[in-house]
Amino acid sequence: MFRALVKEYFDEESLSVFIDRLIQMPTTGALVPGLHGIRKIRAPDTLFNKGTRFGLRVLYSYHAERQLILLYLAYRKKDQLDILPHQRAFLIHLALSDYEDDDVWYNPRNN
Repeated sequence: MFRALVKEYFDEESLSVFIDRLIQMPTTGALVPGLHGIRKIRAPDTLFNKGTRFGLRVLYSYHAERQLILLYLAYRKKDQLDILPHQRAFLIHLALSDYEDDDVWYNPRNN
């Protein structure tokens, strides 16, 4: 899901900065109630010159036991204020399903 959206929200440099930030502080995002460990973090929207307050929202989870970061969804605050009901349902499904390393968009162990 995230991989399909990444070019719409990040250029190469801003994505690298964002991922480095997550690696350094993987639990920095706020836990979203009811989403089984999925976190929401603000990110600057460099494509539209917006800082973190009016920029992007990224939903992800961090699995410390596997040193794994799963990136699920990104959206612009100007486009939607919060997670939509159908997105919430899909995120719950993803959070509760088992995953394989091949399905992971970003795994710090492999870089």
